[in-house]
Amino acid sequence: MDNAKFRDNPSPLTVVLGKDIAGEPVVADLAKMPHLLVAGTTGSGKSVGVNAMILSMLYKAQPEDVRFIMIDPKMLELSVYEGIPHLLTEVVTDMKDAANALRWCVNEMERRYKLMSALGVRNLAGYNEKIAEADRMMRPIPDPYWKPGDSMDAQHPVLKKEPSNDIFYVHSGVGGRICRPDDDGR
Repeated sequence: MDNAKFRDNPSPLTVVLGKDIAGEPVVADLAKMPHLLVAGTTGSGKSVGVNAMILSMLYKAQPEDVRFIMIDPKMLELSVYEGIPHLLTEVVTDMKDAANALRWCVNEMERRYKLMSALGVRNLAGYNEKIAEADRMMRPIPDPYWKPGDSMDAQHPVLKKEPSNDIFYVHSGVGGRICRPDDDGR
């Protein structure tokens, strides 16, 4: 993480993926690639890679900027993060709770899409810019979809450890459907 590519990238979703063949760090912004599939054989370093990505975001972002939802049915990989302030909820280990967490994510994603559409913006940065501009003009923009308890302050990466085939899914939003993590999710 002691690298200009990582340090100078302003995105709170900047992650270190490893090194390239020349030994140079590979840095990516999850906001520009909302889905990442990490797969490999047992012992090939998947967990090390995922932990590097998580630590990258923890190092880069404040809890109000990035909130994680971590799903770990084996209770082995992600439980070490229990209690960090960046968690939106406790690490989810029960599959029924995981389905509910993912359902919440889909609903939140759809709510945000509607809100951004109503405000004429395409992403969270555009939304925040619109709100800041309205604040400067002292004309707050009412959220036409707001309900008590709603918030759009943070981004919510979802990390799901797939127990059956040693695959990690990382979403910087959440896919449009629980069973199809490759659709929307920005």
